[in-house]
Amino acid sequence: MTDTAEDYNCPDCGSPLIPFEDGSCAGSKCTTCDWAVATTNHNTPAFDKTLYTVWPESPTLDRSHLIAKLAVALALKTREAMELVDSGSPIAQSMEAWKVIQLSNTLSLKGISIRVEPTFPWPLAMPNHPDK
Repeated sequence: MTDTAEDYNCPDCGSPLIPFEDGSCAGSKCTTCDWAVATTNHNTPAFDKTLYTVWPESPTLDRSHLIAKLAVALALKTREAMELVDSGSPIAQSMEAWKVIQLSNTLSLKGISIRVEPTFPWPLAMPNHPDK
């Protein structure tokens, strides 16, 4: 059996402890007083060493709008964006999780979503859908 924060009481006041995660921190805190203990939370994209491949997708944009928005978002020449879209090539390979999230944030502002392989365990930005 693994011990959890609920299995312990606060060393200062004796009240139960509860677990918490807050970004890159994880730990236990007292339910009554200010006592807490924290450590690095390794369950974050920054510690995910899986390398991902990313493709652009946008079911709400037609081909020409996807090409134009992809070119602007990634600072590509229109022909380069067209070749990426038409060939079905990924826009990024061997990308770490935190970089995938950054790319998703950038593309979502242009209404472009992404497909990621292998399966991406972290939340991604939902694309805005500005007028075409």
